[in-house]
Amino acid sequence: MNLFAELKRRNVFRVGLFYIVAAWVVIQVAETVLPMFDVPDGALRAIVIILALGFPLAVVFSWVFELTPEGLKRDQDVRVDPVTKQQTAQKLNWATLIAAVLAIGLLVADRLMPEAASSAELVATEASSVSSGDTTGVDMPDPASIAVLPFADLSPGGDQSYFSDGIAEEILNALARIESLNVTSRTSAFAFKSQSELGIRDIAEELQVRHVLEGSIRKAADTIRVTAQLIDASTDQHLWSETYDHRLTAENVFAIQDEIAAAITRQLATRLDVALEPGTGASGGTNDIDAYEAFLAGREKFINRNYENLPRAIAWLEQAVNADPDFTRAHGWLSMAYVVSPSWGFLGRNYKTLARRSAERALELDLDNAAALTTMAFLSREKPILDYVRSIKLFEQAIAIDPQFPTAHVWLAQTWRNLGFFEKADQAVERCLQADPEYPICIYTYAEIASLQGRYETSVERLKKIFETSHQEAYPQFLGTVAARGDEMLLYLMLRELADMVGPGSRWMVADLLRALSAEDYDRLAALDRLEARIRSERKPEAGPVDAYTATAYYLAFGAFDRVPEDDSEATGWWWFNGYPGMTASPARKRAMIERGLPEYWREHGFPPQCRPIVTTSGEDDFECD
Repeated sequence: MNLFAELKRRNVFRVGLFYIVAAWVVIQVAETVLPMFDVPDGALRAIVIILALGFPLAVVFSWVFELTPEGLKRDQDVRVDPVTKQQTAQKLNWATLIAAVLAIGLLVADRLMPEAASSAELVATEASSVSSGDTTGVDMPDPASIAVLPFADLSPGGDQSYFSDGIAEEILNALARIESLNVTSRTSAFAFKSQSELGIRDIAEELQVRHVLEGSIRKAADTIRVTAQLIDASTDQHLWSETYDHRLTAENVFAIQDEIAAAITRQLATRLDVALEPGTGASGGTNDIDAYEAFLAGREKFINRNYENLPRAIAWLEQAVNADPDFTRAHGWLSMAYVVSPSWGFLGRNYKTLARRSAERALELDLDNAAALTTMAFLSREKPILDYVRSIKLFEQAIAIDPQFPTAHVWLAQTWRNLGFFEKADQAVERCLQADPEYPICIYTYAEIASLQGRYETSVERLKKIFETSHQEAYPQFLGTVAARGDEMLLYLMLRELADMVGPGSRWMVADLLRALSAEDYDRLAALDRLEARIRSERKPEAGPVDAYTATAYYLAFGAFDRVPEDDSEATGWWWFNGYPGMTASPARKRAMIERGLPEYWREHGFPPQCRPIVTTSGEDDFECD
């Protein structure tokens, strides 16, 4: 009993209780705060162990020492009056009560706001799920991941979206050069440009990224204001923001872009506690602001190319290189715009020669210009060169320089497709989708190659994404297969789009095309003649003839294989398309393969699985394909 009284007199019980409650508060705070700084879980366990070890020390301390008005003194050395003892006890009671209220408040807040769980806990949970083989949970985004959204155009006229988009893309490109950083592709991030109803967290969830950069551009007269902010989408926390006001010059624009990219790199490196080496700068390759603005406008039109945007892209890019003849990037992109123009039906200029000159000029200025190498690869696979080995090598060289350059990937896939190597084409287009999963041409080419491989359902699933975009198509790769499968509604949708590409008011063609693709036996060539005559009579003279790619679609539908355009700029690989009766045995099909130089390539490098060499009865080397 004397021991109990002495423990009570020396406030050992009160000190012990206060220590337990205070330790509880410390643990609650640590559990909430430490994950914000990505502190490992072991730190929290260490705190608990230290606090547990400290408890007996606190009890011993309270036994040995006494709190007096003069400070701490050994109990055996002082005599404290009862009033002072009571005051010390009351102070300990109040301290314990306050600590208990604080601990209970933290506990209630934690229970009421479970969504505020730390990213470290989520990552740990995900890792535990993966290690236990549970794949039913939602994958958490890589902490070192970011999407750069298109910057808002706050210019007085609201007509500078190409400029604000261009600035955002330049920053994206600078970040993409950081190997340890996962940067969402331009097409994927910019797909949310018009979806203002979505919040940052929604967009980040769709893109599977942890961080988002958003901003705005205000361009007026000769001044520019750029505002940027980095957001942790998991918490909606603003990690960094800055506003830049400068005189509008190319040097200032590039400096702003580099500074934003460097600031983001520093922020992410600090938060992730990893070394993020900054990429090369976002220098645009020109000191002429007018050339740079024209380049941004032309590049935007080329990326979103169609019958209206492609000529505009060429006009802007030509303006850029005229303003600065040494503007390497503008020459490279101009060469790509030139080289695809014939396939869009633009035949008024010698686009091949123009493409080669622009690509050669870009390579004179920079041997590692991926766009120019991609153009040279495209030209190498066309007549009269037909050097597929060189073409493939140049595509691969461009990809080695810029692994995220989707145009090189998709044109390489189309080259393998034309040669009949569908597995290699599939691998190339998969890499295109990895680089840019929302790029319509990659999506369409993937669907096409899946169809050629006999994976109809996969092909159709991928095609559904095309209907969500502004991509224009005639679907020559699919009409025969879809008709043969009896997928009536999908066939109607494709034929309507094909008719719209012929021209306004041309949907009367749908009925003719449906009949041509049916099993009905009738004079299809005569029907085709009537169809073309009506097109010529109703099409405006200034529109010119129907482009060869669109014409290929209705020639195949009517079985007029000998009328499919043979111009080298219209390479679609149509000789491999499925579902068109009579194509396999058509002399036009075999002639197209020979004119494309396919047998020569096969004899030197091996035949695709569906083809084989044969010897004719006269002893000549020949080939046949299924």
